[in-house]
Amino acid sequence: FIGLSHKMDPPKVPNSPQQTNLDTTPVQPTGTLDVNHKVTIDMVHAVSINRGQLYDWHSRIRSKLFPLAAGFFVRCRVEDSNDGRALYKLARIKNLKPDWTVELDFLTTDEIRAGRNNTNFDCISNTKVTPLEFTTWLNKVSPDVVSNVASTISKMEERLRLMESLILVEPAFASKKKEDKKATASEGVTQNITFSNNVLLCEEDGVIPKSVTIYDIMNNCIGQKGIAEPDTPRAANTLGQTRAKTLDEAVASNSTMVQLKDIQNYQNSPVSPPADAAKLIETLRKAASNNYTQFTYDNISELAALVVNVCHQCREIVAKEALFLRLQSPCTVFGDIHGNFADMMFFLERIVAFDDIMLKYTTTNLLFLGDYVDRGPFSLECVMYLMALKVINPAKISMLRGNHESPEVNGDMDVYGYSSFKYQCLDKFGRDKGLEVWVAVNEVFQYMPVIADIDKRIFCVHGGLPQYTCLLYTSPSPRDS
Repeated sequence: FIGLSHKMDPPKVPNSPQQTNLDTTPVQPTGTLDVNHKVTIDMVHAVSINRGQLYDWHSRIRSKLFPLAAGFFVRCRVEDSNDGRALYKLARIKNLKPDWTVELDFLTTDEIRAGRNNTNFDCISNTKVTPLEFTTWLNKVSPDVVSNVASTISKMEERLRLMESLILVEPAFASKKKEDKKATASEGVTQNITFSNNVLLCEEDGVIPKSVTIYDIMNNCIGQKGIAEPDTPRAANTLGQTRAKTLDEAVASNSTMVQLKDIQNYQNSPVSPPADAAKLIETLRKAASNNYTQFTYDNISELAALVVNVCHQCREIVAKEALFLRLQSPCTVFGDIHGNFADMMFFLERIVAFDDIMLKYTTTNLLFLGDYVDRGPFSLECVMYLMALKVINPAKISMLRGNHESPEVNGDMDVYGYSSFKYQCLDKFGRDKGLEVWVAVNEVFQYMPVIADIDKRIFCVHGGLPQYTCLLYTSPSPRDS
């Protein structure tokens, strides 16, 4: 406060745009931050996030994540060195877009001049920036930028605390419901749910003459003139005109009858899935946390044995398939999985009817376009869950091969580091068992199809084929035609 005995200075009025040669003395910042404030690597680590965290946050709050990610630091791969190794740099997220492209602020003078500020989400590392990378970045940042970074770090720390305490917390009723389900499972209570396809035909007086199947009822809906035409009026018809149906016409459309074939397949399908595949899915589900961000296994040796057995069974199945698959609609197509178990399960839980791993009640085929491993934290869990489904129902699950389904790619620990599929196998099972699992999975990749079409109208293939694929096939086979 200014003492009463002192004369108060007149208020300072900013210069107008026309007054160019007046007082040009820069006004000192009014904040408490020193312009020479240092930024340390610990300060940057405190407000740094990785790709796994972003996956986790997106699985919890979905689209709310994108505006909240701005301002956090990331370690990202932007180019390769002369010896082929990946070069990582420190950057600050400027904008995370809903299509998962990332606009970055590298903050260094060189990057600002080069105009480089965009990258792909997959290039964000799962590890923190190293001391050498931080020092290199700091030496190329101007002092005024360092001052700005230091002033915003405290704001980002506060945002992170608010996100973890308020925004990212699951509703209490949801977590309680999941805990109750896990408690029931841990008590050994098996919940067997049986769905019947029988229908009881009742008359008005309550007499039940007989029990028939849904398929029988729909078959009887086909009249003398065959299957009904689609409900959508023909373009040639006059708008608003509807044609009256006669009693001998069908009331079941062709699409309805196509889906009813699944009911026939259900009636003729096995009563139980293959033991190893079903046990592997049960093991993965039991080990998963509520939001699929962590897996805790009771017996890692038993898991390794299950994985190898399911790989052998899946290899026998895909080896008999053509390299060019001919599929029919309805068909749901999945893009890259890349070890993202949470998002994969988000869609599978909405497509697979009644959570039935035998897919008896699922009326759509499932086509996966490849890249099941690398980059994400749960490559093994993703690919083995899909292979187990493939073993259980080979007709409904189709898995194409992408460029990461190659040992030269998913075994390159120099490029992908902790997110490499090979590294995850070695880290989970140890060197000997880890190599056995990694080799078993890659043997399945060797026989996977590479192309598919749907109804001979939609062409499906991954972005590219492994450059070493030709070395994996040493002799021609009928699958090559």
